[in-house]
Amino acid sequence: MYTILIDKLCKEGRIQMARETFHILYLKGLHPNVKTYTAMIWGLCRQGFLDEAKELFVKMDEDGCSPNDATYNVIIRGFLGAKRYDEAKVLLKDMVGRGFSADSSTLEIIIDLSKQQQDPIVLEMIESWDLKNICKIKSNLHKGTA
Repeated sequence: MYTILIDKLCKEGRIQMARETFHILYLKGLHPNVKTYTAMIWGLCRQGFLDEAKELFVKMDEDGCSPNDATYNVIIRGFLGAKRYDEAKVLLKDMVGRGFSADSSTLEIIIDLSKQQQDPIVLEMIESWDLKNICKIKSNLHKGTA
């Protein structure tokens, strides 16, 4: 129930209310799950609170709730959208190191950025991209699951 509420608040741009609702979970002794964390991280990224989103991302893992591929894609897209490529690259490497792959929209952003500008960090992300990862994304696109 809290996840649905936090997600809705974030989508409506009511980030302060989402923060308060998220905090209530802890006050009640409840622990957010990966979907709850991801919804909150998405809302923070959407509103431009990238540092707070990154802190929550780290806290999530420290609290024993490992991020999933959706969580990684949300935060990487946030950093890419804000042109904070160094941080996006670190997160991308961590994501791949944990066995996750970028979804089609994250990959699309990276490719679009490489076309728009010749930023060496963006190009390095593409050059270092695991070919197996790209094939997995293409396969998921054809199956309609990416």
